[in-house]
Amino acid sequence: MMVFLSFGSGIFLSIVLFILARQFRSRPLALTGVAALLLGLGGAVALTLFESEADRVKQVVQDLALAVGSNDIAKAQSFVSSSSPECHEDIGREMKKYEFDWCRVNSWDGVEFDPNNPNLAVATFTVWVHVRLIDAGVSYDGNATQEVRLWFRKEGEDNWKLYGYGHRRPSSGGWPDTPPNGMIGGYYP
Repeated sequence: MMVFLSFGSGIFLSIVLFILARQFRSRPLALTGVAALLLGLGGAVALTLFESEADRVKQVVQDLALAVGSNDIAKAQSFVSSSSPECHEDIGREMKKYEFDWCRVNSWDGVEFDPNNPNLAVATFTVWVHVRLIDAGVSYDGNATQEVRLWFRKEGEDNWKLYGYGHRRPSSGGWPDTPPNGMIGGYYP
């Protein structure tokens, strides 16, 4: 969206300046139009090259949702930090209880960064899934909505890795700031 706005505003400004330059036969206005076009194009390129850290975290979440929706446990576990083997094991154990037809990020509450450590982030969002319970002692086959909170750690230059997660039915209650009682994953009622 920002790329479109940057490029679009540059084109609009350059068209206006070209029209004025033609009407008033002004070479400086024509050159200003060219500069506006180039600035708009440059801004569009810069915005695509320099995505924000929040965008990077959101992309990891989207990729993780695709892995969950296709029941690819190994792919889902690949998003987990190597320094968090408990989280890796918990995701594998929990995903074996379900069979998903799809998993979509439905809405974002946001991505927040630790003010004392910008290499830590928390993403909170809602997912919509079609799921079958296959190991829960109860029968369910249908759509479900879950609130999800993922705790991330930046490892390396651009690599955001999961080190904790929680999910629950939609509610108005607050989330813990960190995974509670050292718990790495799981379901929070």
